[in-house]
Amino acid sequence: MSFGSFHLPSVNELLESPPLAGLVRSVSQNRMVTAVRRVLDELRHEAQSAASNRRVPTIQEIAERIARRVVLEQVPSARGVINASGRLWGEGIGPPPLADDAIGEVLASSRDYAALATVPEKVELAPYSAAVESLLCEVSGAEAALVAASHAGALLLALAALGEKREVVVSRGQLFEVEDGCRLDTLAAAAGARLREVGAVDKTLAADYEAVLSEGTTALFWMSSDGGGCGGSRGSLAAAELIEVGRRYNVPVLVAAGRCAWTDLNALGCPSGIVVPELVQAGAAMVVARGDGFFGGPTCGLVVGQRQWLEPLHRHPLATPLAAGRLTEAALLATLRHYRRPEQLRDVLPPLQVMAVDEQNLRQRAARLAPQVASCAAVAQTEVLALPATFPAGHRRQPSWGIAVHPEGQSAQGLADALRRAQPPLIVEMEGERLIVDLRTVFPRQDMDLVEAFVSISPREPPPVEG
Repeated sequence: MSFGSFHLPSVNELLESPPLAGLVRSVSQNRMVTAVRRVLDELRHEAQSAASNRRVPTIQEIAERIARRVVLEQVPSARGVINASGRLWGEGIGPPPLADDAIGEVLASSRDYAALATVPEKVELAPYSAAVESLLCEVSGAEAALVAASHAGALLLALAALGEKREVVVSRGQLFEVEDGCRLDTLAAAAGARLREVGAVDKTLAADYEAVLSEGTTALFWMSSDGGGCGGSRGSLAAAELIEVGRRYNVPVLVAAGRCAWTDLNALGCPSGIVVPELVQAGAAMVVARGDGFFGGPTCGLVVGQRQWLEPLHRHPLATPLAAGRLTEAALLATLRHYRRPEQLRDVLPPLQVMAVDEQNLRQRAARLAPQVASCAAVAQTEVLALPATFPAGHRRQPSWGIAVHPEGQSAQGLADALRRAQPPLIVEMEGERLIVDLRTVFPRQDMDLVEAFVSISPREPPPVEG
């Protein structure tokens, strides 16, 4: 191939050269051919504008240029996934999406230097944090509030301010992980608090807490069993019961509520478990919750409670390094506004939207999508099936409809792994040698993308390579 006196190698010559021969085995043929042609086009353009005596690169040099391009393009980037597991959150899924206007608020706050919002009771402008804390108090009924960059960060700050060099009493049945790889005892040690374990793993009574109370006790600690705000461990006191113990002995109670509800979810067919405003009303000194749980906001830690216990958090040296950024606060502000109209929450907050979808709607979507998925070469057959309601630890599921997918020419695990690498990535559950695509957690706007994920991993005949 040549351009004037500028001679270029053919596509096949380049693909067979040592720098690219190894890459061809790990990168798709189409991608390699596209990269080769793109670089050849660039070289032609360079030859057009270069002096006549320009040195012609060798095949080795051109191939190395293409190889560098392909390797650089393989650097992973953040990608949204289609969650067809039926789980609202959990390992390999990440937090649910934000409400549309929360996304809009983040974009708006990113355009300018200042991120300011009008506080309703004042005329002047105030930082986002002031407006967010004001609305958190309004929604929860608390006297004070604080936002941290993460749930673990919020707990670290609470323990550091409340229990530094002092004793925090906790049930042995509630020594859970706060985040993946971050256990409660490790977090307490980092905060300088001493955990005093009481009771047994499977049962802790009020008397167990009462027996160890002393002048060195700074707080009683209660933690949600699964991060979902469903309740304590089996056999442990309920949060409200421990708050009553604290009230009797004048000891503050710190509740780590996880992905708890901020309003009654029973209307959506999902048990609410503990609800933040109810804990505040019961007298909890502080309640720490996740922003990306049923609350429907961004990933962060939310702390609400009594002013006398929250003020030390604001003054603590860790408050600044653990503070949430302006983009998080912008998304929170938009999310909190919806809580002024609770009757509309199920229509605007994605976690509540997926719980509120009618079963008949899911059944019709499954019936429509099943034959489209079955037509893909990677799939042997599909079945439309009803999925039972289950509440496994750490997750919330409701009665649903989905598609059972039987793989063609590979194991269920192989197909599931391929779907995780698909474009777009698709997360499913395995059941024996079939995959279960649960539409409860798939948004209707993702239906065609779901089919495209199966199409993208189905083998195709490679196109002919042209010189």
